[in-house]
Order: sequence, then structure tokens, then C-alpha cells
Amino acid sequence: MKVLTALFGPTDAIDRARALREAGAAGVFTFEGPH
Repeated sequence: MKVLTALFGPTDAIDRARALREAGAAGVFTFEGPH
């Protein structure tokens, strides 16, 4: 089963990415919208 996950906001991206990796995530995605 594949589960899509995303990182939201730059303030805690490193900690969230680390937690996702430790939980077994193989990758994440992000959408860049107009600024």
C-alpha cells in the first residue's frame, strides 16, 4: 500500500522529514503555489 505524505511549512521540515524517514517513508512531496 502506498500512502502519500507531504511536508508543510519550512519551520519544522527537518524534524518532520526525520520522523517520516524513521517511520519508513520512502519519500515526500511538496506543491509550490504562486507566491
